[in-house]
Amino acid sequence: MLSFQDTQKTIFEALQAPRSHSIRTKESFGHVLAKDLSITRNFPEIRLSAIDGYAFCISNTTQYQNSGNIGAGSYPDFSLAPGQCAGVMTGAPIPEGTDCMVRVEQCNEKSGFISTEIPLVQGDLINEIASEAKAGRPLVEAGTLLNKSVFPALFYAGIKEVLVYERPKIGILVTGDELCDVDEKPNKGQVFDTNCYVLESFLNAINLKTTMLLKVKDDEKAIQEALDTLSDSCDIIVSSGGVSMGKYDYIKKIFTEQDYNLIVQGTAIKPGRPLMVAEKGGRLFFGIPGYPAAFLTNCLLYLIPAIKKVCGRSDYHHRFIKATLATPLKSKKGRLDLNRVKLDLTDDGWIARAPDSQKTSHFLNFTEVNGMAFLFEDVENLEPGASTKCLHFDLELC
Repeated sequence: MLSFQDTQKTIFEALQAPRSHSIRTKESFGHVLAKDLSITRNFPEIRLSAIDGYAFCISNTTQYQNSGNIGAGSYPDFSLAPGQCAGVMTGAPIPEGTDCMVRVEQCNEKSGFISTEIPLVQGDLINEIASEAKAGRPLVEAGTLLNKSVFPALFYAGIKEVLVYERPKIGILVTGDELCDVDEKPNKGQVFDTNCYVLESFLNAINLKTTMLLKVKDDEKAIQEALDTLSDSCDIIVSSGGVSMGKYDYIKKIFTEQDYNLIVQGTAIKPGRPLMVAEKGGRLFFGIPGYPAAFLTNCLLYLIPAIKKVCGRSDYHHRFIKATLATPLKSKKGRLDLNRVKLDLTDDGWIARAPDSQKTSHFLNFTEVNGMAFLFEDVENLEPGASTKCLHFDLELC
């Protein structure tokens, strides 16, 4: 039984290095940058007005002759001499000779002359050359997800093509005679398939999709054929169920008896202890227990960070937060217990509250929680007021 840390380390070391290719910036949202980007020119390249107003060439007069108007996108074909001014819109280039800008509402016009009652101060309200950034300044580092914050900045910087990492192809195999689709009427003893939607929602949150989904009954040959089909098309294959000690747990049988390199066979955590991870032909196979709570836990702990790393992201490690317990949590020494919790940020920091049940067989109360609390191997139960590390779903799934 591997520890949480050793399991993660083993999985990360088994991952293939991501490949890269160039794409148009317009198509790059949700991809991960494979090469550092730098600013290629000064921002701005010329002096610009920061406001709608007038550009002044300062002299000892109070009446300045208006020499013209300049709109955004046009370039002035005249310069200012002392005692002259010009109307300039926000973001428009200012004429040569401009000393300062003054807001239009602070100026008065009469017979082609402009006056202002405020003092004229050298450099006021002018966006000087390279005041935002100098050419050559780093913009975005490799390993950065091109998300809603970064993506628009690429266009502002005038970048038309980027080198990004290829997205991994992810397949999922759902096994079990007891499963039926939500559109079907279940027979007695059947349960609705949930795990493929757990994975789908997690992947959607990190801008990925399942490449292929296969569902098969508890038949060894059918499961082996499905694994072969998925490995022909996918880089990471995720199976749900079939890894425990049951008679029909064929994933475990296939991984241990056939030509798979089994790198993880059980972990010292709850829920989700029977996790199996294997490698074959450069593909990584995650055999995850079938209970939805165990499946979700293993996806959060191991699968999603691994996928982020394969995507080339530099921020693939967990983002732990420390929370104070408002309710007690139970655990067992010698294993890592993951307790589902509701995390709230208060003036005093994060507060964690447990729902009514932590049973692996229960799943409905995941609608009430947004994170998991870590009760480490040397801990046996935690009382209100104690603090512990937690994972917040919103911080992990982004």
